[in-house]
Amino acid sequence: MKNNYYHPARADRRMKFFVVVVLVLIVLWWVYMFKIRNTGPAKVEITQTNHVIINSGNPNMPEIKFPDKARSDNPQVNNFVIDFLNVLLANDYKNYRLKVTQRREPINMKPFEEAFGRVKTIEVKGIEKIVDPKALKEMKMEDITPPVYRVAAHVTLRDKTERDVEIRVFKEGERWVSSH
Repeated sequence: MKNNYYHPARADRRMKFFVVVVLVLIVLWWVYMFKIRNTGPAKVEITQTNHVIINSGNPNMPEIKFPDKARSDNPQVNNFVIDFLNVLLANDYKNYRLKVTQRREPINMKPFEEAFGRVKTIEVKGIEKIVDPKALKEMKMEDITPPVYRVAAHVTLRDKTERDVEIRVFKEGERWVSSH
């Protein structure tokens, strides 16, 4: 004969089993989502010899072009731009903050991620060395020791709008940084 009455020990075991199953499902979901988010950018990287990145089948990852004709005569600046583009490609806000000047407040994480999510292509059009103090004053960068490099790029967004953007690259102490 079966007892159909409430037994606290039996209920506790059921509850523990239920909690364990839910926790396992949450952990599996988190691992799955983390893996999906990080499969694209971790495998693709801009290098000195490979100046075009194709999104490797991941539609959420932008195409980035940095042709030889757009590069600077200064290999340190080229390396910084390549590193900066890799940070953007990885959607890595922590490293983005490290590559932006400490002279101004950079954008916050949420706008950074939203902006990156809208980008379809980034093509670096050119890097120009700026040494003229008058030009630096016009850019409100007169307190920065030259050289300063203007990096011009053309960005196409997923909604098919296009923008020309510029950043300034300069040395802050011993390291190269971006103005934005």
